[in-house]
Amino acid sequence: RWANDGDVNSLDPYARNETFLLAFLQNIYEPLARRNKELQLEPALAEKWGQVSPTRWFFDLRRDVKFHDGSSFNADDVVFSINRANGKGSNMQTYFSTMKEIVKVNDYRVEVETNVPDPLLASKWAQIFIMSKTWAEKNKAMEVSDLTKNEENFATRNANGSGPFVVKTREPDVKTVLVRNEAWWDKKVEHNLGTVEFSRVANAATRVAALRAGQIDMMYTVPPQDTETLAKDENTKVIEGPET
Repeated sequence: RWANDGDVNSLDPYARNETFLLAFLQNIYEPLARRNKELQLEPALAEKWGQVSPTRWFFDLRRDVKFHDGSSFNADDVVFSINRANGKGSNMQTYFSTMKEIVKVNDYRVEVETNVPDPLLASKWAQIFIMSKTWAEKNKAMEVSDLTKNEENFATRNANGSGPFVVKTREPDVKTVLVRNEAWWDKKVEHNLGTVEFSRVANAATRVAALRAGQIDMMYTVPPQDTETLAKDENTKVIEGPET
């Protein structure tokens, strides 16, 4: 059980280019290549990637990955997701400034042509999470709803990723409950979490009181004025360090 002063604005992974939203959704959705604890790139939905020429990248995709609804992941989902993230309503278009086109080579390989050599392409796309093309089409969420215009579609409040957690319930500005994805392809699970309850508690004093009373287990962010007091409390631990 944890709380933050603000909510995740949308469950659509391309709705906002915001650290908090992207960090939260990375528990639900996955990129082609992800960052490990040392912030180094490692395989996720792509097992291998590289360049066949200075302006052409390839991504060899992981097989036997399932989305949360049980459907299979393949190259069609990647091509759809990249074009959707670079399309109307998306707040992620800056990540595609060098992309000319993405093409499906076969069910488990895509290639990307860039306008100029871009050695950082795979690194930048660690922020781009892959959606199910079939799910988006079925639910009429082919385009991103523009949050700046208060638009919504099915993907705003619902999700169908391939990641380690599944959305169980969603109450915007109140509570979002995630449950462990027992069918996740990655067996290297490094946690003991079965259910995660994320609540929005806007008032800092209320958030601190909830933590000290044991009503929540963690909060982010920690009010600076309460950091010293919380650090002295034998029942709480303040974790401090630089952010990216």
